[in-house]
Amino acid sequence: MKKIYTIYTYILIPFLLLILTSCGEPEDIVAPQATCDTMATVQNELGSGIRLVLEDGRILSPTNAKIIIASKGEVDLEIGGFPVKEGQQIIIGYALAAGNLSADNTKSEKKIEVNCIVGVIPKAP
Repeated sequence: MKKIYTIYTYILIPFLLLILTSCGEPEDIVAPQATCDTMATVQNELGSGIRLVLEDGRILSPTNAKIIIASKGEVDLEIGGFPVKEGQQIIIGYALAAGNLSADNTKSEKKIEVNCIVGVIPKAP
């Protein structure tokens, strides 16, 4: 009789574990976000608008950047809804804008869409 209980125990325990681990809420599948790991320096040049200079010297031109002139004549810069200042270093993630045909490095300046900013390093005084 003791042998029968042992056999049932070996069958019942894995079955219960299988049932209990399958209970719960289904997990949401989330698409991975773009990585925000590119360091860039903000520049605002007359005629060129806001440009981002990468550490390797490449120049990116964000399509979602704004130059806002305040009532006192002060110039405020904004990229993707985040206020930035000229000369400031920011950490961004981006995708090529629709106007770019390819991701090659033959063009000197690329149009991009900044899709995330995870850190803003204040400009040193």
